[in-house]
Amino acid sequence: KLKDKGLCFIRRMTDARDYQQNGSSQVYNHWQHSWMTNDEQKAEKKAHNQGLHVEWLTRGDGSRVMQTRYYKSAFEYVPI
Repeated sequence: KLKDKGLCFIRRMTDARDYQQNGSSQVYNHWQHSWMTNDEQKAEKKAHNQGLHVEWLTRGDGSRVMQTRYYKSAFEYVPI
């Protein structure tokens, strides 16, 4: 199954604006910090340039999350 489907790495990054009132010390890393911009389009472009698929999600409490996916083969082939 791994050979056919490969691996998918998923990362979900919170939005710093959702934590301004509560203090962001409770969150390790927001997407603004990870991509060094406050602009969603620039962050998405940087992610795409690194081969990531981007999706913006809204949680039940209304907070936003940037979700990235990276697909990779589960095997590394080394010629002998």
